[in-house]
Amino acid sequence: MSQDTPSNRHAPTLDSPDIDGRIARLAATATDAERFLWAVVGVTVVLDVALTAYGLDLGLVEGNPIAAAFVERYGVVVALGGLKAAALGVAFTGWALVARPFRGLIPLGLAFPWTAVTVVNAVTILTYVL
Repeated sequence: MSQDTPSNRHAPTLDSPDIDGRIARLAATATDAERFLWAVVGVTVVLDVALTAYGLDLGLVEGNPIAAAFVERYGVVVALGGLKAAALGVAFTGWALVARPFRGLIPLGLAFPWTAVTVVNAVTILTYVL
């Protein structure tokens, strides 16, 4: 007979087996899709640099203060290319050090936010132009 009632159930914590299982499933899914995720990373790098350059030409401003300082000093392509290259260098190092079953989390960690930023850039430009 189970004693599982609302009063004795607890939310999972970071060290609970339930969370470990979820992370393991996410890692396995991401690792299965690793080539696709790296391709998304590559496409979003190119799109981000291109859309940022276009947006700046239109008169929009770079929202990231660190990137803005680099863009002002070195130009769009060199600055953003360098920042993206540094991020990719850290990612590739992490990818090489992480156990194989969890490697897919590295490109996922880049693909997700970089895709979001690319979509935001595109919407911002479309909103400005239209």
